[in-house]
Amino acid sequence: MTFGKGTENSSGAFFVGNSYLKVLNEEGLSIVNMTFEAGCRNNWHIHHAVQGGGQILLVPQGKGWYQEWGGSGKKLETGRCGAHSRRSKALARCG
Repeated sequence: MTFGKGTENSSGAFFVGNSYLKVLNEEGLSIVNMTFEAGCRNNWHIHHAVQGGGQILLVPQGKGWYQEWGGSGKKLETGRCGAHSRRSKALARCG
């Protein structure tokens, strides 16, 4: 695992299944490594930001899906990436 699994995600109420969080940077740009166990998914959510924002999804290992509200699901596999704009409602799942 590239960055390590991290600790159990304290935002577990927003997930179905187990996920883990490893904070890599908190200064200026927040960078975290989120690990989903097989079958885990998060609920529809929005990343709020005053400026910038959005989210870049990098998949160092495994596979899953990502979807923005009103759009079709996009498959994510090892070595691929995805992104969504700030304030867009999105979800992700593993497996």
